[in-house]
Amino acid sequence: MTTVLELAERHGMSPQAVKGWLHQRGLLGKKGDKVSPAAEEQFRKAHGGSVMLEVAFADAPEPAPSPQAAPRRASRPRRELGLVAEQQNERFYKKRYDEVHGAYVEARDAVEAITRERDRLADQLEAQRAKAEKGRGPAAPANTPLRHALSRRGITGAEATVDALVGLLADPKRAAALIDALRLADDGPLAALQRVCADPLCQRLAAAEGWVTVAAPAHECDACAGRPTQRWYRWMARRLADTRRLRLTVVGGSEQTHAELRALAALAPDLKQRLVDGTVSTTRQQARSHCRGSDVVVIWGSTRLDHAVSQVYKDEALAADHVRLVPVGDGARGVQALARAVAEAMG
Repeated sequence: MTTVLELAERHGMSPQAVKGWLHQRGLLGKKGDKVSPAAEEQFRKAHGGSVMLEVAFADAPEPAPSPQAAPRRASRPRRELGLVAEQQNERFYKKRYDEVHGAYVEARDAVEAITRERDRLADQLEAQRAKAEKGRGPAAPANTPLRHALSRRGITGAEATVDALVGLLADPKRAAALIDALRLADDGPLAALQRVCADPLCQRLAAAEGWVTVAAPAHECDACAGRPTQRWYRWMARRLADTRRLRLTVVGGSEQTHAELRALAALAPDLKQRLVDGTVSTTRQQARSHCRGSDVVVIWGSTRLDHAVSQVYKDEALAADHVRLVPVGDGARGVQALARAVAEAMG
């Protein structure tokens, strides 16, 4: 005997639909899942031997005695199901269309709002630019080097150029107009221009440095800033540079004088100075290393300086042919006196 499941598979229907059809007609066996050959034949004739759309057995019409009537009765639910499916599809796609169209309209309105805001800001920026251009006035002429401007007037050569500038600068109004017209790409040409006080040592320092000087009170002096200690330190550094002795070792001095020397070292970046504590014992090997790495060794005797320390540095400095030993006596207690003694020792 055939089972309900096998019969359902042959006709492309669900087992529930087949079982319901057989149950309505009393064709289902006692076991509930077996189908007799006679029941199977009647089921085959009723369904025409073809695969049908699955319809719930509760809604299926009563089969007619004639085998030819069964397919016609089954066609009505199929048409109804097709219409229902078509209507459902139509409602579904209409709903989706409405949703997509609504989102499109919102996005379009947002883009239009952003575009309007962009155009408004662009117009506002253009108005501000036009206003700024109007307030700026005519464009400045291209910068022309002073040498070219003088050359167009037939003034060439260093001597003629200097004479022309001296003549222009002699008149205050013309000098002011010329200065206002000048434009410098950088401050390099003005680097030699320094304010210098009337102190003779500052004047000597300015001449040695090659400065172009402008008279100034002592507290505005670029050489000393009104401080004698700074004046003598710069002069010492200048004399050491002139004699090509740029490695200075100072043996002795207090913590305060060492701090002052370190602060002044910024005024002479080429000068390399080493400060040795005269109260701390040192080995001869260390003293020899310091002296060999120096051009000038200063023994600052007027400060706190152990005799053993001063003696070992003195011996090693004298033993090195290239080292200049400068003893500073008891009268020189400050940095100014030290710098003056070293500068005068350089000649």
